[in-house]
Amino acid sequence: MRWISNLFMKSYIITSFVICSIFVAVLSFSQLTFAQPDFDRSDGSTVVVPMEIDVLWDQTENASDTDIVSQDFIDVIFDTFDSRAADDFLIPEAFLWKVETVKVFGTFDGAAPDSLQSLDVVFYTDEGGLPGNLVNGCNFVNILPVDLNDPSFLINLPTPCFLRSGTYWMSVRANMLFLPNGQWFWNENTVQTLSPFVWENPGDGFGTGCTTFSYALAECGADFPDLSFQLMGEEQPFPNVPVLNTFGLIILFISFGLVLVIYYRKMKKNGL
Repeated sequence: MRWISNLFMKSYIITSFVICSIFVAVLSFSQLTFAQPDFDRSDGSTVVVPMEIDVLWDQTENASDTDIVSQDFIDVIFDTFDSRAADDFLIPEAFLWKVETVKVFGTFDGAAPDSLQSLDVVFYTDEGGLPGNLVNGCNFVNILPVDLNDPSFLINLPTPCFLRSGTYWMSVRANMLFLPNGQWFWNENTVQTLSPFVWENPGDGFGTGCTTFSYALAECGADFPDLSFQLMGEEQPFPNVPVLNTFGLIILFISFGLVLVIYYRKMKKNGL
């Protein structure tokens, strides 16, 4: 290695030129990957990014005249009929969504006085085409829509739900007394978008066998493959952050190592 150090020590110009060349090689020949910035603070809160208010996801076309129950029957004697429907949506790559409002289209069964106590709005990650884990900060229980008596609920979330790019699932469930208020049904869509919607009835009171999330059309007796809903809020593209791959990092460390060797031998030669 003596000939390498002698070559590098001929002048500062040569040394600088070689080091710069190495860095150029790293950027030229090392494939760059791109990482998404982390919007979570150490205290668990989320960085708020300014965005434009918009309809983020619209799944209201192709509405059918059929629907499916998604309800927590508050009357204890009807617990076996407690059920939940959910449908998926997609956030484009390199975007962050701040979901502030959910709109679901539904109907009451006609029983008077057709009123609910509250709603649960829950967001899940996607696991192989089915709902997975709850999304942190996006589990809203016992909240109220703008109008308790309108079965097409407009729901302003108490706090925004921040979601990075990817596939997620959203569920709305009505909390209602069957006696005297009856049932709430979520309207179905005739055309499938992404995966078909899912439904579960853990107590199997409806006798479908769908005690965990299952594809409603194929397995639970639904008439159509999707649900009717909108997500509203703000969308913001964010820049990709370049990250060197393993080869690039190796070259980078070798470069710094050569610099340290040159510096050490020069200092030693000068008696410092």
